[in-house]
Amino acid sequence: MTGERVLTRLWEAWKQRVKGALALSLLLGFCQIYGDRVVLGIRYETSGAALFSVLLYSLLWFLLIHVLYFLLNKFAKRETLSISFRFCFLFLLIAYIVPLLLKLPAANSMDVYHQINQVLGEEPLTTHHPVFHTLFLGLFIRGGLALGNADLGVFLFVLLETVFTAYAFANGLQLLKRLQAPGWVIVFSLLFFALSPHITGWIGQTTKDVYYSAFFVLFFTELASFLFEREQVLRDKCFWIIFLLSAVFLSLFRNNGFYVVAPTALVLIIRECRLTSLREAKLTLLLLLLLAAFPFGMRALVNNAYGAEKGSVAEALSLPIQQTARLVREDKKLITPEEKKVINKVLPFKELSELYNETISDPVKDRFKKSASTKDVLNYLGVWAKEFFRAPLIYLEATARQNIYLLYMGCSNYEYYLEANGRVPDFSMFHSPRFVRDLRDDYETFLNRLHTAPVLSEFNNMALYVILSLLFGLYGIRQKHKGFGCLMLPVCLSELIIVAAPCILGHVRYAFPIIWTMPLALGVLVSLNRGLPVQNEAKDPAMPEKETRETEQKEGNEISLDTEERK
Repeated sequence: MTGERVLTRLWEAWKQRVKGALALSLLLGFCQIYGDRVVLGIRYETSGAALFSVLLYSLLWFLLIHVLYFLLNKFAKRETLSISFRFCFLFLLIAYIVPLLLKLPAANSMDVYHQINQVLGEEPLTTHHPVFHTLFLGLFIRGGLALGNADLGVFLFVLLETVFTAYAFANGLQLLKRLQAPGWVIVFSLLFFALSPHITGWIGQTTKDVYYSAFFVLFFTELASFLFEREQVLRDKCFWIIFLLSAVFLSLFRNNGFYVVAPTALVLIIRECRLTSLREAKLTLLLLLLLAAFPFGMRALVNNAYGAEKGSVAEALSLPIQQTARLVREDKKLITPEEKKVINKVLPFKELSELYNETISDPVKDRFKKSASTKDVLNYLGVWAKEFFRAPLIYLEATARQNIYLLYMGCSNYEYYLEANGRVPDFSMFHSPRFVRDLRDDYETFLNRLHTAPVLSEFNNMALYVILSLLFGLYGIRQKHKGFGCLMLPVCLSELIIVAAPCILGHVRYAFPIIWTMPLALGVLVSLNRGLPVQNEAKDPAMPEKETRETEQKEGNEISLDTEERK
């Protein structure tokens, strides 16, 4: 294709203007300037200079968005690639051998240290950490101790984790093959799953986030099958079993996993009612209701069966707690004496200004008063809501300063835990081989350089994948790809959960569900661009005949254009 034709295509895309692209570009441009100020301390001398910079960055993002959408259309027609599940699975397992060995027997974080103490009875079992994950990890550690070697037990735990992660990714690649995604997408996805430090750097890690993210990939894949392979999977028992199990374990391995599964299942139920009659969809609706309710029931059953103590309610209040603390620090005069008394029943009011940390809510959250009753908490939430209308900018800035790293490309957010005993003093249950200890520093340096080297740092930047999720969702809406919005719903819910979480800086693992699924989202999106191999959607009787004719005409024009290019 000549340069003139490329420019012509770009101009046509510019004239069509992707819906919402301008608003998204302005948001990303503002985040760039705001991130420069918050993270790097860069300040502009005048408001005019700041506004000019926002507009300049917004224009750049606007151009990049249109170029991306042009490329998605351009390369959608490439040939697919036939690749077997066995090949993908073995390829990924081989790729994970070295990262697994470099963390022998396993890498642990501070959270896992507390979970191990709960398993051994040194701390009470609580729902602060997912009870199922604590018990599951404890099963392997107790087994290792029974054999006289705790290292063996924890290694088998991460070995199973590695095998399942490879299975989840290989299963996702098979989905792309069935949807006839272009070969370049499949190869790119396979290499991403095998080489990305956001995956390999966490292979062999015992933290709950690895199992959770792997089940998220499996849930995402089965959801895509339900949406785009509808006729093939509706009566497939194996599909429903895997779909249900992925939803259950998603809820068991992270406390907030249920808030991803339940809303997604409810949206699917509403969608199913709109697509088909109630009589035809009885079985499907029943299974979707089971998908929404069963994970919650299983989690409650596990927690009650083992008598786990309830964690602090403060875990769910990170967002309001952080906003209140910033308000106290910035302008406590806006708070009335009566409201101070209400706040003081749940938080130490006089200490909030000193405790406040704009990147993490833990310093304030950890001082939440255990004596606070349900009534005290509800009263506090009422005060918190009132104060929002007095100081909305302070509230918004508290949330923005903590979560700007989600959309700011100027800072690479990463962290790795490679030590067997989780950097915990006086904890020596596990013992790494000498060669692992000798290579650990070099391995950590290598991982860190992947986030600082030119080009690689941008590709491994967490914010890139959050931005891509927004761009893909926007593009799917623009192209009217039915079902793609439902597919991206779990990703959007995960992003909202991060915003409401205690922190994201230094805890990139919270974003793994987003990062790990973006290659699959890209593959599904490109497959929808080229047209699915089978019409899997139930026909919508309300679709106008005129729209059908226009679609057919558009497809005919694209085929003619492609024929010209081949000639």
